[in-house]
Amino acid sequence: MRIAIFGTGALGALYGARLQRAGQAVTFIARGKTLLALREHGVQVTSASLGDFTVSPVQGTDDPRTVGHVDLVVFTAKAYDLEGTAEAMRPLVGPGTLVLPLQNGVEIAERIGAVLGMEHLLVGMTFTGAVTTAPACVRHLGQDGIRLGEPGGGPSARADSVRAVLASAGIPATVSDDITRDIWAKLVFFAATGGVLSLARAPFGAVQAHSGVRGVFIDVMREVEAVARRKGLALPPTVVEDNLAMLDGYSPDATSSMMRDVVAGRPLELDVVHGAILREGKRLGVPTPTCALIYAILSLHGKGSAQA
Repeated sequence: MRIAIFGTGALGALYGARLQRAGQAVTFIARGKTLLALREHGVQVTSASLGDFTVSPVQGTDDPRTVGHVDLVVFTAKAYDLEGTAEAMRPLVGPGTLVLPLQNGVEIAERIGAVLGMEHLLVGMTFTGAVTTAPACVRHLGQDGIRLGEPGGGPSARADSVRAVLASAGIPATVSDDITRDIWAKLVFFAATGGVLSLARAPFGAVQAHSGVRGVFIDVMREVEAVARRKGLALPPTVVEDNLAMLDGYSPDATSSMMRDVVAGRPLELDVVHGAILREGKRLGVPTPTCALIYAILSLHGKGSAQA
């Protein structure tokens, strides 16, 4: 299968390296120092569970027009300018191309599909933890897996075919009959971790140990749960309690990806996380005051401050 990894950060590099190692024809879409590193040494992975490995040489470019149509685009770039990103993807997308976005947040597939055509879109979510330690160098944190499905739900032969390709590379993958429900169930936790830890500039231990911070964390989860249920999504009845148990299982020193972006001065994916929650809450008549507060304050840092 011809696969383009659009956005070669930690997740894109990790998934692309595994897919190429399994024999797939992978092209990494990258730029700047990452593209130079790809050309120099390929992708270097450090992982206690997968083992350390290097995939080299690799195909990398900053110009999708040089690649042509592919079978699958795995979209792992940050969800900042989705419409602009979709336009940049257009040279990769032929009549049979599938696009699988794996960002945290909602509305992503719909906004990309509005540019490229929804017939090309699957919807995905990832449970994989990874960080970049240097350009095209990835440390896998241990969690692993992708869930995907059709935007409208139900069984899907094409989602099954993508799942099989991922599984052949050792990437745990499942097809969901209601991926929208699953993404909102994850958003209950991610909106809380991203928002609260980013405001506190503190790791999970602050939420685990401080009753007031923990209370704010719970408020965010309850608001997102309320919006999802008003949408008619069948979230597990104990989704908040289950997520609190997961919270308490994290290392106290662990952090969220959004908090790491705030600390590093990188732009934030606020629009597809807290912004989307606010829009849906307003549309459905569900109050979301804690999410609104988080969105307002983090908007001050939304465009980042680090120099490229």
